[in-house]
Amino acid sequence: MMALARTGCYVEFDLFGIETSYYTLSEIDLPNDAIRVDRVADLLSAGHGARVLISQDICNKSRLTSYGGEGYGHLLTRVVPLMRRKGFTEADTGLTMKRNPSEVLAIQR
Repeated sequence: MMALARTGCYVEFDLFGIETSYYTLSEIDLPNDAIRVDRVADLLSAGHGARVLISQDICNKSRLTSYGGEGYGHLLTRVVPLMRRKGFTEADTGLTMKRNPSEVLAIQR
């Protein structure tokens, strides 16, 4: 991740809300949300915060709250408080939750 971040590309952490290490689509072990947040903190500490993106997958109904999943609000209701407990400032969370997504999604004219 650090090597990628040094190139200036965005580094994106997906699958927040999936807390199982077993991933049916690949032979890898998934990190949980706490480990994902730790990796984001590592990148911010190394000065790469402006290129970090975070997201979650809501790609099937089992991820919706009405079907027992974390739902669309997971990043705001659970991940941001976790980030705060791990020492992230308001600026840090604003960077990953607002500024970076706004920049990457901006329409260039």
